[in-house]
Amino acid sequence: MGDSASSVVERIEAALRAWARGFYPSGAAVELLIAHGAWLNRADFRRRTIWISDEGPVCIAVDWVAARDLTGRAKRH
Repeated sequence: MGDSASSVVERIEAALRAWARGFYPSGAAVELLIAHGAWLNRADFRRRTIWISDEGPVCIAVDWVAARDLTGRAKRH
């Protein structure tokens, strides 16, 4: 049985907070992304902006340029 969407988002949120810990600009950006409540719930947004390693220890990161481009495009439509 697959994970629920909310379970996936909760794990991504925790991993992003761990990734950004100690670097205040990324930490602030991650908290804004999480607080918004909508973007991380969109599978297309996660596919295009969230990078998760598939080798070695799990590592996660945000492609902020892709996020900016995607959210900017969403506003114009």
